[in-house]
Amino acid sequence: MKTLKKKRFTQEAYEYKQIEGKLEQMAAKGWMLVEIKNNTWYFEKIEPKQLQFNISFHGEEGIFDYPQGDEKKSLRELCEESGWIFAAENMIYQVFYSEKNSEIQPIYTDDQVTFPIMEKIIKRNQLIMLGMIFIFLFHVMRDLSNYHILKDVLKRPSAELPWSFLAVISILILLAFSEYWLSKNWQNIRVGRPMFFYTQTQIWIRNTLSYGLVGLYMFNTLSKLFDYPENIKLTVSILVILGIQIVVLRWVILNFKRVKRSKNKNIAIYIGSGVLLWIVGVFVIFNLIVSGIS
Repeated sequence: MKTLKKKRFTQEAYEYKQIEGKLEQMAAKGWMLVEIKNNTWYFEKIEPKQLQFNISFHGEEGIFDYPQGDEKKSLRELCEESGWIFAAENMIYQVFYSEKNSEIQPIYTDDQVTFPIMEKIIKRNQLIMLGMIFIFLFHVMRDLSNYHILKDVLKRPSAELPWSFLAVISILILLAFSEYWLSKNWQNIRVGRPMFFYTQTQIWIRNTLSYGLVGLYMFNTLSKLFDYPENIKLTVSILVILGIQIVVLRWVILNFKRVKRSKNKNIAIYIGSGVLLWIVGVFVIFNLIVSGIS
């Protein structure tokens, strides 16, 4: 019998109420959360239980920050003294549970405290998404430059359409949902109303639209690759190089959690490593192109 299960949650951090609900459903089916790694949640087989979960934010711990051991420990002790049982944690929050319908008090009841934490997380993610939009817009402009005359476009629409625009729309959908959540709850906090949260159906619609568009874009990109077999070797080589760069940068980030340094120093190390890897990657790819031409 399978005793361990891993599951990827697509909810954002500001949708923590939906995460709590999903964890309750998993426990009722006999699966208890035991660990969180990035967006992968690990569950262990148990007897089905009726539990209630509560997510406690300890303030955002960024990738360049040394672990906030003392702060996390104090928060965990406080919650456990209140009757909550620790389940797992990530860089942003800790997850606790207790028997359902017990008279134990929720950990977070003040929206005035929770909202600023959510706002900071959302703004950071929005900044990253805006950067991605500019990258994909560059590809859109490149694709549009391939238009010669309208007649050519009509003859070969699938080959000429700027499919990268689908990725831009996908990111805009995510931005719109997060920005609406921010503006709606900013108004709620100002007038003293409870915070607004998306329903599971609304989250499903957002993810289906966004990831569906990305899937179409990736499918079209791969189909174009196989239209030109001579580029497959070069593309595979580029993907291998990118994979190595990601692994190295991942190791650099993990090292930030092992060696205590200032945040600014960690940022400098990360940027320096990224630039060095980029230079080496460009040099290798350039030589591959030149050797392919010759």
